[in-house]
Amino acid sequence: MRIGDLITRSARYYPDKLASIYKDTHLTYSQLNDRVNKIGNSLLNYGVHKEDRIGILCYNSHYYHEIFFGIAKTGAVATTINWRLSPKELLFIINDAEVKILFVADRYWKQIQPIKDELLTVEQYIIIGDPISDTINYNDFMENSSSIEVNIEMDANDTFWQLYTSGTTGRPKGVMLTHRNLYADAEHNIIGNRLNIDNSIMIQVIPMFHIALKLVILAAYVQGAIVFLDKFDLHDICEAIAKEKCTTIAMGPTMWQYFIDFNDLDKYDLSSLKYCTYSTSPMPVNLIKRLMNIFKDITFFSTYGLTEAGSSLTILPNDQHIIKGEEHEVKRLGSLGRPLTGVDIRIVDEKGLDCLPGVVGEIIARGDNIMKGYWKLPDETAKTLQNGWLYTGDMGYWDDHGYIYMADRKKEMIISGGENIYPNEVEQVIREIKDVIDVAVIGVPDEKWGESVKAVIVKAPNTELTEEDIINYCAKNIASYKKPKSVDFVSDLPRNPTGKVLKRVIREKYWQNSERKV
Repeated sequence: MRIGDLITRSARYYPDKLASIYKDTHLTYSQLNDRVNKIGNSLLNYGVHKEDRIGILCYNSHYYHEIFFGIAKTGAVATTINWRLSPKELLFIINDAEVKILFVADRYWKQIQPIKDELLTVEQYIIIGDPISDTINYNDFMENSSSIEVNIEMDANDTFWQLYTSGTTGRPKGVMLTHRNLYADAEHNIIGNRLNIDNSIMIQVIPMFHIALKLVILAAYVQGAIVFLDKFDLHDICEAIAKEKCTTIAMGPTMWQYFIDFNDLDKYDLSSLKYCTYSTSPMPVNLIKRLMNIFKDITFFSTYGLTEAGSSLTILPNDQHIIKGEEHEVKRLGSLGRPLTGVDIRIVDEKGLDCLPGVVGEIIARGDNIMKGYWKLPDETAKTLQNGWLYTGDMGYWDDHGYIYMADRKKEMIISGGENIYPNEVEQVIREIKDVIDVAVIGVPDEKWGESVKAVIVKAPNTELTEEDIINYCAKNIASYKKPKSVDFVSDLPRNPTGKVLKRVIREKYWQNSERKV
């Protein structure tokens, strides 16, 4: 039950099956396993030990694929890093994770160079692409190593993957996922979706620093192939599906919206597609219906979960995507589905008691897929993992047929275009701006992104502070996707008697004409 064993086994029994496709590079499982072992052995030669954190700052590619599994075979911990972050944000994550070796694509070196002297634990930089002084070239790192099978003793409960998710305090938290967590999540998805995905060719569109990287684990589990795209481009996606005969694709709602609105969609042969899934954020029901009407012969399914769950907790499989039928059957399209096989879910009130159908409470879950905890944050871990249950912070309710519906987000997270954004993190940056007296950041309806970030600000009297000033300052200090898309200036913010800002009241006027209040 070690993730690296998936590649070893596939190479042993299916050596000639296609495993990895990036542009003109096609690797069989035998070839991939050789490269994975070279990465693993080279890491060991550079003094990597179990539990050492190895950072990956790279675009979707076969490089990412082989590095990820190479780390898996050493007992070290893969720390995947969001390349959209600013240097300041990268500095915190790399130092917090205590990254020992950092793989960096040359296109992202400009984000590392300004902070290089402040990275306290990085001993080696491995550059993917053009050589850079005082670093090690990726090809040299790999080719000067042996392809002999890496054989390191490790346990299924050892941490393998550490992803950073923003916390409600604005400080990113390292989610520790074990080999067992990720293996269980793959099994839950295959069984829960009742998929027959032998000989599948999956296409990786969502960036691999995301929990969506689990697609490579799912592919290795069934000896499928993965086609990697290093940017979201509709022509490239359609061309890759047609050329490589892709069978499976996963995208977020915004991506699907762009996809079905693409003017040239009918110019490509997409008939190889069999399985399509949507996740990362709530999917508008009208968009689901449009997809099902356009692609009538495709199996659609969706999952709900979070990084702390190794990603998936519930499933709405294809046979429950019903457009016409009983009212409660059609309504399911707006649900999160039912718990996956292997996952227990409860919805509880503030006293921890189970809620009756229709009563909103917090969604909690348990299973082998639930994270080990937060890296170096025992108090946060204790709050989130209680008596074996993961407290998701998401509020929802059951219906009378065992389907779960999302009501609100307890932690007030904004999901814009599939990216998680925590208001407090943005608020902290805005508060740095001179003449900002008070601020509340909320998510508001957005036809393109699902939700967009809005800052509601109280500014000092007689100041010239503008919407453009706020947005530009945020763009320089946090990742671009987190910056406000709009700013409203108000005289004051509503608060309760204890002084807490009432964001529910602020949101009301922006959401009052929206069908779905996420």
